[in-house]
Amino acid sequence: MTRDWARNQAHKKTNARGSAPPAREGKPSVVYVWLVALVVVVGFGVVLWKAGRLQLVLGDELKELAAEQYLRTVPVTAPRGAIVDRSGRPMAVSLPAWSVFVEPRNVVDPDVTAQRLGAALGVPPSTLAARVGSDRAFHWLERRVSPELEARVRALDLPGVGLRKEWRRTWPNKQLAAQVLGSVDVDGAGRGGIEQRYEEQLRGDAVGLAAIADNKGDRVAVIAEGDPSFDLAALTGADVVLTIDMALQQAATEALERTRDAYDAKSVYGLVLDVQTGAIRAAAQAPAFNPNTGEGDRRNHAIADAVEPGSIFKVATFTAAFDAGLLSPDELIDCENGRFQLGKHVIHDSHKLGVVPAREVFAASSNIGTLKIAQRLGEERFREAIIRFGFGARPGTGLLDETKGRLPTQARWGDARLATVSFGHGVMVSALQVANLVQAIANQGVRKTPYLVERVQAATGETLQQHTDDEGVRVMKAETARTMLSVLEGVTLPGGTGVLAAMPGVRVGGKTGTAEKVDPATG
Repeated sequence: MTRDWARNQAHKKTNARGSAPPAREGKPSVVYVWLVALVVVVGFGVVLWKAGRLQLVLGDELKELAAEQYLRTVPVTAPRGAIVDRSGRPMAVSLPAWSVFVEPRNVVDPDVTAQRLGAALGVPPSTLAARVGSDRAFHWLERRVSPELEARVRALDLPGVGLRKEWRRTWPNKQLAAQVLGSVDVDGAGRGGIEQRYEEQLRGDAVGLAAIADNKGDRVAVIAEGDPSFDLAALTGADVVLTIDMALQQAATEALERTRDAYDAKSVYGLVLDVQTGAIRAAAQAPAFNPNTGEGDRRNHAIADAVEPGSIFKVATFTAAFDAGLLSPDELIDCENGRFQLGKHVIHDSHKLGVVPAREVFAASSNIGTLKIAQRLGEERFREAIIRFGFGARPGTGLLDETKGRLPTQARWGDARLATVSFGHGVMVSALQVANLVQAIANQGVRKTPYLVERVQAATGETLQQHTDDEGVRVMKAETARTMLSVLEGVTLPGGTGVLAAMPGVRVGGKTGTAEKVDPATG
C-alpha cells in the first residue's frame, strides 16, 4: 500500500511538470468577448448606414416606388356649362354618369371577364373580348351607362375593370330649338349650333387627380374629392345665356307643326326677332331634331339654307324704290292684264291686274308691276340696295353654318336678270336675311345685327362675355320704313294674298311668296 501511494505521488508530479492545468468552465476568453463586440458594432453600423442611405440618398426614389403601388393619376373632366334661355330656363345641361373601362394588364382571366361583363352590360362577349385581352393599357368598354348598368358592373368587382365618372349631356326640352343648340359627340365635344360655336367656353377643364388604388390596381377614391379646398366650380365650363324665349319658342314650334301637317310640307321653319335689338327670340322648324336620341333633321334651315325666295323678295324691290324716291304707294302702275313681253321672255301674273296703285301691285304680288318698278331703279342702284339690306353677306349671328346666300355677279346682270331678281328668282337668300330686312323696316330703317347669345357666365358667377347693343346701320330712311309698314299691312287686308294672317284688333303686315323650283330632268 505504501508503494502504491508513492507511485501515485510520483505520477502527479510528472503530470504537473508536463502539461498546463485545464481551463475553468463557464468563463469566455477576452478575445472571444472582443470578437463578439466587434461583430455587433459592425452590424449596427451596417444597419445605420443602410438606414441613412435609404432615408437620405434613396428616400425620394423609394417614396415614388411606394406611391406607384397605391396611387393612380386619374383624368377628370369638369362638367360642361349649361345653355339656358333668356330667363335662365335650362336648354342643355350636363348630369353625372359613369363609364366602364378596362386595363387589360390587370385582368386575371380575359375570357371570364368578357363573359361576365357582356352579361352585365347586355353586350355580346365577343365584342368585348378583343379589348379585354388586348396589349393596350386602357380601353373604354361602354360610355355613360345607366345607373342600373353601373350597379351591375360594380357588383361584379372584376380585376382590371373600373368605372370613371364622366358627364352625360341632356337637352330637357327635346326638340325645342334643337337646331340652334346643336349636340355633342361621344367625347362630349360640341357638334353643330351653340354647342360647337361656344365649345371653348362651355367645355369643362380636364385635370389629373391623385386617386388611391386597392391591391388589384382599381381606383378606390379620388383624394381631391374629399378635400374642402378642391373647387370644382373653378373647373366647370361657363354657362351660355341665349336670347331665346322658351314660351315663344314653344308657340312658334307648335304653329309650324300645324302648318306642316295642314299643307303636307316637307319642312317649315320660322324666326321671331326683337325688332329693336335684333335678338332672336325663337328659331323653330318642323320636322325637328332630338339631340338626346340623334333622330331628325339637325340642319338649321332658317340660317344655313340659301333658297330662291320668290315673291317675298319684292319687299326688297319696293323698299329700294321708295327709298330712292322713285315710287309712291299710290302711284299707278300698269300690270298689263297679267301678261308682259320682255325681250324673248313672257312674264305672267297669277292675278290679272290692269292699272293699279303701287300698294295694290304689292298686295296682289304682281310680277309685271314689280319688274317695272325695278326697271326704274336700274341694275346698279338695285344691286347696291339689296347689298345694303344685308343680302349676299352673313347676317352675323356667329353660328358656323350661317350662309351668306348668293347674288348674281355684276357681269351677269341684264334686263331679264333685273326682272327675275326683282320678284325673287335668280337670287339665293336665307330666311334670316329676309327677317333681318323686315326687322329694319319695323325699326324705322335701322338694321340691327341678329344675335343669339346674351352673355357667357362662369360657374362662379362672373360674367365673361356680355352682348352690347350696337347702334345698328341705317339702311333706309325712317319715312321709307313707315311707308313699307303700311304697304306690308295691305297684304293681310281684303284683296291681298295674305288675308289668312289677319288678326282682329292687331295690325299685321307680311308678304307671301312662291318660288318655282327647277326640274332636274327638264331644266
